[in-house]
Amino acid sequence: MHDELRELAARLAQRIDLFATDQDPAHELSDNAMQEFEQFRALVVAGNFEPDLLRLATIFHWCHYLTLPEGMDAADLSWAGSCSR
Repeated sequence: MHDELRELAARLAQRIDLFATDQDPAHELSDNAMQEFEQFRALVVAGNFEPDLLRLATIFHWCHYLTLPEGMDAADLSWAGSCSR
């Protein structure tokens, strides 16, 4: 696995764990979280389709979906479904 991808995956997993612990949406909604996730997703889409990486993407989208107000969450719900297939 590429070093940048490994580092992004570790930070993403940490954000998910923190969110699971305290339900603070800042872990998922901060600008930094979204930038890191976009970098992570780009590397995964570029051909790193390892099951653990897809699982992380699915969980992040699900957590993000849970934090967004109704009406702003449809894209994340769709992505979570797509990643889990």
